[in-house]
Amino acid sequence: MRTGEIDWKYPILGFTPDGDIWGFPDLEALTVCGPKTLKDNMQADMELVDATGQRWRVLSVRRTGAADTLLHRLMFLGKRLWRIEHELEALPAVGLAETLVRVCKGMEANPGYWSDDDEVSDELRALQAQVRAVKSIAGIHEVLGLDWFADY
Repeated sequence: MRTGEIDWKYPILGFTPDGDIWGFPDLEALTVCGPKTLKDNMQADMELVDATGQRWRVLSVRRTGAADTLLHRLMFLGKRLWRIEHELEALPAVGLAETLVRVCKGMEANPGYWSDDDEVSDELRALQAQVRAVKSIAGIHEVLGLDWFADY
């Protein structure tokens, strides 16, 4: 199954095997990335969870063409953006409670991303409490302001 064949419900969360949490507010964010993403195969085995809890594993990523303009490259010193397509495997759906646990574990795996401290701190715990209080996957995006792969 490929990215374009799925009726995605946005926003989507991405969980990479190293514990990073990514956000995709729309199809553009899901299907565009920077050169490091492709070079380092950063999306390999990433799990995607859409706003309804439907879930997929990224089996592979294929570059399909440029996603930027000459003006963009000039402004960002030649850095390219690429349009990509994922080969995906459907996984069993997950509920919000399970997703919240996974997000909080991901935050603990990389505490320096979420607070000024590289260890689990009161600041991180407070942010996790905000995450646990959300009522939807979209709420996770609102609380965390998740990044996507265009800068990488």
